[in-house]
Amino acid sequence: MQIGWVDFSERDRRTALDVIQMGTQQGTVDELGTGIISEAFANYFFPGTSTIQTRAKYFFAVPYAIQETIRQKSVRDVKDALRVLDDLEEKTCKLLVEKCGFANGIIGQENIRLGKWVKRTPSTVYWNGLRTLGFFSAPFGFNPSISEYFRAELKQRANLKDLTNDMIGDDIDRDDSDAGHGSYHEYWNIPYIENWKDNLDINLTKEEALFFAEKIHTNQPGTLLEFLLDKKQDLNYTDFFDMAEHLKGEVAQKLGSMLQMAIDFDGLYYLGTILFNLELSDDQNKKALEEWEKYRPKASVMADDVDLDAIYSHLGIKNRNSYVFLNNLRKCLIENSDESIGRARMYIVKQSEALKRSNSKLKRKNEFDNQTWYGGGHLDYRFKDASTILNDIKERIGNA
Repeated sequence: MQIGWVDFSERDRRTALDVIQMGTQQGTVDELGTGIISEAFANYFFPGTSTIQTRAKYFFAVPYAIQETIRQKSVRDVKDALRVLDDLEEKTCKLLVEKCGFANGIIGQENIRLGKWVKRTPSTVYWNGLRTLGFFSAPFGFNPSISEYFRAELKQRANLKDLTNDMIGDDIDRDDSDAGHGSYHEYWNIPYIENWKDNLDINLTKEEALFFAEKIHTNQPGTLLEFLLDKKQDLNYTDFFDMAEHLKGEVAQKLGSMLQMAIDFDGLYYLGTILFNLELSDDQNKKALEEWEKYRPKASVMADDVDLDAIYSHLGIKNRNSYVFLNNLRKCLIENSDESIGRARMYIVKQSEALKRSNSKLKRKNEFDNQTWYGGGHLDYRFKDASTILNDIKERIGNA
């Protein structure tokens, strides 16, 4: 299947890739519009993380590669910078495979094995996290894409070079390789290491781990990310629910309250997912039938526990359409009669068709295996992905 979009800007292109990647990661696109809430919870608990991040080392390898790129005299425009960065990231992958073998989390290693390179490079995967966690910062009001960052650096380089020419004249022979370098401190909070590719490893150095921990403490205090970083044990919980149930009484009151809201919302989400699969399979999906038999006796309590007003308020969500749908679904599940469950399924059909139009799975039932489960399992809120990053840090600073 070919997927295309009008390429208005680098940011638009990356946003489109994010959406496509989200669909491939989860196995199905969000048919009911609940992703806006699960993403908001994930950003609240684990800011700066994403489901496509693999290892903490890239929070350093990416800045090193970007800073090396902009220091090269051959880079004259944004197109040059993006090309040089892409080549450098591919070489970095090869170095990591050479040093570490095919270790977990090396981005692009399967492509390298096949003689190809990735479309989603480490820099695009980690760019938002670098900004959120304070590795990268920019003047107030400037929230650049990678292309916009390169453009700003190159403009600053040109301005400083012109200023130098005006001050000392063009008749003096000099090396301009450092022209514009004075602007770096405006963006990067991570020191540049000239020989960063020497002895490159997918694991953090202790210095990097300590630096990363300091960034979390400074830029995301009071978050679950910080709490789990400081917890004196490895994060070997079964899943988000297991972790939240264990820790909701240990964390600060507001954070504990948000953990409980996330647990409760997952219950409503999962009941909706069961009904979606029943509707998609015309009540033929064996797993959906088994899950409905298991959960229906407690569906009223599960739905009644969900405080949508508090969730939308605390997370700052303004999407009225998703609220109306979820509230209608919740009321039907609280009633839990055959008639109200029928209404719930009707709401699910309407919501899917409103969001996906002709692409709604529920309008194309005959295209799908009625024994395949769609929509994933219980919500993880990026706990597994954040745990990988945190364990990389904790292992190096001895806090596991």
